[in-house]
Amino acid sequence: MTQNKYIIVFLTACLVALYCCKDKWDDHYNLNGSQNSNDLLQQIKATPELSKFYDYLTKTGYDKILGSSQFTIWAPTNDALASLDAAIASDTVKLKQFIGNYICYQAYYNDTPDSSLQIKMLNGKHITIYKNGQTIENANLIAPYDRPCRNGVLHIIDHFIDTKPTIREYLLGEDPNLEQVFFLKTLDKLVIDVAKSTRIGVDSKGNTIYDTVWVNSSPYLKNIANLDDENEIFTYILLTNNAFEQAFNAYRPYSKMPIAQQWDSLTAYNVCSDLAIKGKYNLNNLPDTLISTNGIKVNIDKQSIIKTADLSNGAVIMLDKYPVQLKNKVKPIILEGENPVGRSFTPKKDTTFRSVVKRYDPMASGGYDLIYNFSSGSAFWVQFTANNIFSAKYKFYWVAPNYIYNLKNKITGTPNAVVDTVINYFNQVLSVNPYNSNTALFTFGQALTTANYTETYIGEYTFAAFANAVSLRVSGVTIKALPSPPTTATASPSFATAVSVDYIKMVPVIQ
Repeated sequence: MTQNKYIIVFLTACLVALYCCKDKWDDHYNLNGSQNSNDLLQQIKATPELSKFYDYLTKTGYDKILGSSQFTIWAPTNDALASLDAAIASDTVKLKQFIGNYICYQAYYNDTPDSSLQIKMLNGKHITIYKNGQTIENANLIAPYDRPCRNGVLHIIDHFIDTKPTIREYLLGEDPNLEQVFFLKTLDKLVIDVAKSTRIGVDSKGNTIYDTVWVNSSPYLKNIANLDDENEIFTYILLTNNAFEQAFNAYRPYSKMPIAQQWDSLTAYNVCSDLAIKGKYNLNNLPDTLISTNGIKVNIDKQSIIKTADLSNGAVIMLDKYPVQLKNKVKPIILEGENPVGRSFTPKKDTTFRSVVKRYDPMASGGYDLIYNFSSGSAFWVQFTANNIFSAKYKFYWVAPNYIYNLKNKITGTPNAVVDTVINYFNQVLSVNPYNSNTALFTFGQALTTANYTETYIGEYTFAAFANAVSLRVSGVTIKALPSPPTTATASPSFATAVSVDYIKMVPVIQ
């Protein structure tokens, strides 16, 4: 009996919950308590205060799209559209871009839980809903809110919403005398978009002829941040000329190039390369420290903010002070031993014991180091690549742990075979080479490894010019083996020691 009572209570609770949910669901799909059977286009046409918006929908062809899916429309009133620029209203292309700024897929109600929400519209732009859905950009929703229709929801707003530019479009419209804007423009290059171009024939030499579509290409947009992409959100820092020149002068000694024009261009690129940040920030949510798309710390002094701009794919913050400290830009480089990019063993046909071991050790940096074993009479090395080397003096350190290595090496090239026991022979050298070159720029003196994971200073080297990449090569040192027991044999057998690397560190000396 008691069990039946619990079942009855449970079923009653479910019915109450279902009824409440039904009421709440019906609230979304009823207007003034009655079922609305109109679709969005019919509802807009039936609303006198939206007659201009309805005319624009039909003029731009959006009336044919609105029956295909679920949409949300924020429709400005006739009064709101009265001040629309005639150049937009009379140009079908511009008008379609404008009207597409009020329509999005899916249904968004004014009870959207986010305090602010970025929504992508049919024109590809993003708009922001604020204040629990009752404000969109600079416009307010007019009650009653949430006007449900058969294929979505309609909101009526009291202002029209400007179609915002992307960050790149905004920068192109900024003062051309701004040095940062001028430099970014110099990186632009028109290239053929083969995917979008139509093949229309072949010329006399057999080359394909296209009905060409040209697109802008820039190493900045490709490698740092695509500020023209509506599918990504960035905050971009724009500098006054005073701030740009301060940063330029600070970076110039570290960006030396053989040709003056290249030197200036690289310096400006280094200034600009850490000014793009993923995500949208403004005065209300700006933290003390941001991280650029390059992984560099950016510290914005709010007192240096000149102005801000809210844009389709993010925001721009203009500063009168460069926000990156030199020590955070020209910073140490650490190369982990377990990640070599190349290795060599000679003679190539030697079949005696050798191996490259990524060795687990909890004491090692990252939990692993590298051991490169050897065989008699062989020379070998492992190689690492360091990127973005500034024109500066670097101090070199490494951790090269020496572990007990006991090898009985049978040397057979003498009249009488002898056996040598070698323990803890880890003599090795480090050379700095141009990228993928066997010719060393500089070789540090022979450095012994240590019996533990102690970081050891091995020397310094000054790079005369900025380098995109250099090769660091760790080589085993060839040593002579003394026969045991002593013999009068004339042969002088030798072998190379093993290579051991936990990590190599390059620390720039900032003047």
